[in-house]
Amino acid sequence: MNKIRTIQISVSLIILSLVININVFGQDYCLPDTIHTSILEDINHGINDGVKLIESPSRFTSKEWLYAGGLVGLTAGSFFIDKSIRDVVAKNHSNTMDDITEVGHKYGNAGYMIILSGAAYLTGKIIKNNDISETSRMILETLAYAGIITTVLKVGMGRARPYTGDGAFDFFNFKLNNDFLSFPSGHSTTAFAVSSVLAAKINNVYASIALYGLAGLTMYQRIYSDNHWFSDTFAGAVISTVIGNAIVKLNECPGKSNRNSLTVLPAIQTNSMGLSLIYSF
Repeated sequence: MNKIRTIQISVSLIILSLVININVFGQDYCLPDTIHTSILEDINHGINDGVKLIESPSRFTSKEWLYAGGLVGLTAGSFFIDKSIRDVVAKNHSNTMDDITEVGHKYGNAGYMIILSGAAYLTGKIIKNNDISETSRMILETLAYAGIITTVLKVGMGRARPYTGDGAFDFFNFKLNNDFLSFPSGHSTTAFAVSSVLAAKINNVYASIALYGLAGLTMYQRIYSDNHWFSDTFAGAVISTVIGNAIVKLNECPGKSNRNSLTVLPAIQTNSMGLSLIYSF
């Protein structure tokens, strides 16, 4: 494989002025800009969000159950087009596509995203900006909860990866070997965890297209590299998108409008990572 050119991704991670609902010790209220929570309080908030996610199915309406059933059905149905999609993608390899898809590979790297989101969170704490730290916290929560679900499913489903040659319907191997941890895709879970939170917080159609497009590139890369079937990537996308939007909804604070904005841009290169800040008046 040819050496991949240095690629830099700039994706807006945080927008100042997005108001966040804080739940400290089980009470819901909007956090004033002059009040700053401790890291321990944020951990408590994250645990509370997790409890609410677990309890949420007990409060589902019939429409929400229908929606959930539809997503499960679509995921199951996607198994039947896995081989066809793999065959098509396999015919479109090139050096240019190697470079383009590497962007998606980096964006779906859990290690990079945890470090970058953690750095943004600490930046918000240091400069005492609630919106930066809280939005970063929501990204970290989504990465954590979606990651747990994905990991449990990987082990429970025991699906063979495409490159093993065992076929799209080879499940329940239970070998705890990376070759049999295909479903769902961890990279897709990571990419959509970040994109779903940011898209919901920014709430701009163009930003949403860009963010979900970038996450979609991660899906494509996992198929392109023959590490995953399409259904693996689709399942990861569904898990994170549902959880990311749910966490943002749990933290909504209605009745306040956007003001000035601070954008934190992660810079990911093949050999380095960094952050840049842009403040808009």
